[in-house]
Amino acid sequence: MMKSIISIISYLGLIRPENQIKNLILFIPIFFSGELDFQSQRFFDVVKLFVLFIACTSSVYLLNDYFDYENDIVNPRKINRTSSRKKVSRKSLLKISFGFISIYLILFYFIDLDQFSKSLSLFYLVLFITYSAFLKQIPFLEMIIIPLGYLLRLYSADYIDPNQTFILIYLVLFCAVFFTILLKRYSELQFSLSYRSVLKYYDSNFLKLLIYVNFLVAIAGHSIYTLSPLIFSKYGYWGILSNIIVFIFLTRCLFECLVTRNFEDPMKYFVSDKISMILTIIYFGLFVVNIY
Repeated sequence: MMKSIISIISYLGLIRPENQIKNLILFIPIFFSGELDFQSQRFFDVVKLFVLFIACTSSVYLLNDYFDYENDIVNPRKINRTSSRKKVSRKSLLKISFGFISIYLILFYFIDLDQFSKSLSLFYLVLFITYSAFLKQIPFLEMIIIPLGYLLRLYSADYIDPNQTFILIYLVLFCAVFFTILLKRYSELQFSLSYRSVLKYYDSNFLKLLIYVNFLVAIAGHSIYTLSPLIFSKYGYWGILSNIIVFIFLTRCLFECLVTRNFEDPMKYFVSDKISMILTIIYFGLFVVNIY
């Protein structure tokens, strides 16, 4: 019995539960529009989209581990991954990923949801399967595709909500995610050059330049967003205070990468760093004060 439980937990680890947190981005549009009503149809629509994306991203993570299997099992910084510990064979990863794709397709067919939003999830699936297979070998494009995945998720949920998100938020989100990916690649360049072939095309100084540019654009974009007449009239000075939280949060990420040189797994850092969690809670709390 205990062996069965351990086996199930091991398999659940393959879909990277900590990374599924990213799918919470789907709730951002209804949160900021003040429509986060647990009994509303709109909320249930987003929940259905959330379940759809969990199946979608789970299959993508499994396929990514399948294609990276040989590199991961010799990479000491990824030795704790379930697949890297050889508890699951490469062939099993492929079978499980196809299982999740099947679950996704079944959900896609039966879930009653806006077709355009569902189609964006399908496009996400195809894009990231392609990414895992070969697009990740193309310098710079492999980094740009990742924030595009976040934009696809946000827009798929945004389309459900008639009070659509201010366009500037898409720019802020893209730059913030691209910023973390750049930090990840910079860290990998220092320690894992032999485990990711695309790293040989990057120069650390150029990555640093891109990091600083995206850092500034993300902060400036968020500041302009909170100072715009429409947003300021809605959130007031609480919205402006959120800029301080964004600045501290991104600065901590920058420090973690450039000083402590430990940012090869951004999600692991975010979920394990108490200060980052507190900053996130404070950030959304500032808006809750005004919206709810």
